[in-house]
Amino acid sequence: MIRLFVLTMVCSAMLLGVSTATAQSAVKKGKLKGNWKLVVDVDQDSDSALERVILNSIDGVLDEIDVYFQFKADGELKVSVNAFGEKDVEQSDWTINDDGQLILGDVKQVSTDESVWMFSRSRLYAYNYEDGKLVREDVYLKRLD
Repeated sequence: MIRLFVLTMVCSAMLLGVSTATAQSAVKKGKLKGNWKLVVDVDQDSDSALERVILNSIDGVLDEIDVYFQFKADGELKVSVNAFGEKDVEQSDWTINDDGQLILGDVKQVSTDESVWMFSRSRLYAYNYEDGKLVREDVYLKRLD
């Protein structure tokens, strides 16, 4: 139940806030190892009152959810979710494709089916392809260590 809820909230935030691709750089294994926190950047600026209400609701719920990624050697990935007092841990995998894009394996807590991840500054941003172009999502990983 908690997995479905987290997935729904992250997907909703991704759909509400999409920005165009900015300068991104390839992912290198050495820069990836370690602990990261998933951040959903909910943009509060909106012309619509209904959209502002929805965004405020999503933002409030996201405050109760923490998702952590631990990238290990040999493509191993540990995903930990703390939500509403419950903790869930899942093992997955990761790889870097020929274009230097990070591809996450099956992670039930986060929709990663269509996403690739690339560095922009010191953060790992999720990107999706739309009409053949990379579009940066308002979801990123922030290094903890």
